[in-house]
Amino acid sequence: MTPPTGQTVKRATYPAYKPTGVEWLGNMPQHWATARLRFHVKVNPSRSELNGCPEALEVSFVPMEAVCEYGGLRLNQTRPLADVATGYTYFRDGDVLSAKITPCFENGKGSVAGGLVNGLGLGTTELHVLRPTGDLEQRYLFYVTISHAFRKLGTACMYGAGGQKRVPEDFVKDFRQPIPPIDEQRVIAAFLDRETGRIDALIEKKKRQIELLQEKRTALISRAVTKGLNPSAPLKDSGVEWLGEVPAHWQMKRLKHVVKCLDAKRIPLNSEERGEMQGDYPYWGANGIVDHVDDWLFDEDLVLLGEDGAPFFDPLKDVAFYVTGKIWVNNHAHVLRPAQGIDPRFLTGVLNSVCYAAYIEGTTRDKLVQEHMREIPVQTPSLEEQQAIAEFLDRDTAKIDGLVGKVRDSIDQLREYRTALISAAVTGKIDVREQPAVTKPVRRAPASFQRAVLAAEIVHRLHGQPTFGRVKFQKILYLCECHLGMDLKGNFRRQVAGPLDNRMMHSVESQMKRQKWYEARMADSRTVYEALENAGGYQKYFDRYWKAYRPALNALLRLVRRATTEQCEIVATLFAAWNDLVLEGAEFSDDDILREVRTNWHESKARFDESRLRTALQWMRDKGLVPQGRGKTTRGEEK
Repeated sequence: MTPPTGQTVKRATYPAYKPTGVEWLGNMPQHWATARLRFHVKVNPSRSELNGCPEALEVSFVPMEAVCEYGGLRLNQTRPLADVATGYTYFRDGDVLSAKITPCFENGKGSVAGGLVNGLGLGTTELHVLRPTGDLEQRYLFYVTISHAFRKLGTACMYGAGGQKRVPEDFVKDFRQPIPPIDEQRVIAAFLDRETGRIDALIEKKKRQIELLQEKRTALISRAVTKGLNPSAPLKDSGVEWLGEVPAHWQMKRLKHVVKCLDAKRIPLNSEERGEMQGDYPYWGANGIVDHVDDWLFDEDLVLLGEDGAPFFDPLKDVAFYVTGKIWVNNHAHVLRPAQGIDPRFLTGVLNSVCYAAYIEGTTRDKLVQEHMREIPVQTPSLEEQQAIAEFLDRDTAKIDGLVGKVRDSIDQLREYRTALISAAVTGKIDVREQPAVTKPVRRAPASFQRAVLAAEIVHRLHGQPTFGRVKFQKILYLCECHLGMDLKGNFRRQVAGPLDNRMMHSVESQMKRQKWYEARMADSRTVYEALENAGGYQKYFDRYWKAYRPALNALLRLVRRATTEQCEIVATLFAAWNDLVLEGAEFSDDDILREVRTNWHESKARFDESRLRTALQWMRDKGLVPQGRGKTTRGEEK
């Protein structure tokens, strides 16, 4: 049996089949029936069901970004019913949600709703809500909605133009689906829960491989363009806090002195204009090639640096690109012509290693304006050394990129197999009724060991960064517990450099050394973490204890990766003061938060002026670093 995706699923089949009369479906098991979903599902129930509910009732709020692909909802937002009773899609626990707009529908966005606050949810209007009747199991119905046939046929029925195409409600109602007996539906759903869970776990491991390769690539570039290729070269202080030391014979210059900005020649094109100009020349934006057009604006060796919308705070993504040949550039990327004596490939590596926190402005969208861009410090060795570094990086990053490509191909194959498996199971092409459920015992470990595993992951991800030391490490552990909600058994107190649990720090450092993962040592008046012979040994435990937190931890580490020690201190201290006020149930304002930091902490906090702290508070809100009252208060003396 070959499912529509092209992947082959080799499993037992049913003993007898019969024709369905449905062209795309072919035959189905003898004892199954086909029916349009309208006879088994209530589609988009009326919001009138909310009549009589108190206006102040808290309900879950679910924007499209909170709907995961192939199952899952992020339920971290709530609203009073009065704020969302109109203008949003209504659903309740047990309903099946399916995105209806492109590309969310094609990408498999949808879920079974569960765990909603007060059992109710409202959210994006770009969802179809399917409420199964008593003869249709909700998990089975969910798998139907992410099956290949449902998505392919639904895409063909979309209406609208461009990025606003939607699946009509009538398609959902009229979709003909094979329906086995309800007990068999539950068996199929349980089988798919188990098997897709295994596939998804493999995909996550491979994604982690890609992250590690990308981190290796980033560290390779950063090391080469900040320290050079000669490990014995004497170093000097660059005068830039986040950059640290550079080879003594290198010069430090401002970007404005090593490039000419050609932004005046950029011309943005909207999608309609590009549609009329389709061609072979790359059309560049802040994050890479957006499209291809039939004309060009530039034809030389250049460096493009994101202006707005670039991932300035994601160290695993590039913000600068070396380009050559005929290209068109829109107004979201700065166009830089390197001066004589500057290799564009080397400069690209330098600009991808900059800590942009001090140069970015904007509240809703990060932006690097020309005025700030021009002042970025740039380390400049001789042209000959630049070229040697560039050639080294071209060669070694190509190897890493090749490995990343292979892992991505294997992820694509796993996703295709998952789709094929789901389609085969819900159409009866395979018989899963005899598949036994396997329950593996969960192994427990002391909290101190689990905490050390998390600490080792943080050190592994950040120890190559020049700004990472013991103080920054402490602040990240605090945010892990009180922002991400990871139970570290911490007892953080108001210390000089921000919230600190000294006992925890001694515990994790001792445990990491005992396991031969990492050892803390002093170097140039600061603590650094040195990899030991079993540095990767913690990884086999990480998913066992912290898998559910990996996406949130990844986001946090991307946020703080290039932040300076002082920036981390400011953020963690503000967060702690704010969180304490939330825990205490007090009414408070930003003024109260600042007062806690500047007058109710250590006297050293007075060195942070109010404007800087207010800017940091706004940045925290923009990035989602908003306390929810997790962990313990930091008030009191350490015992």
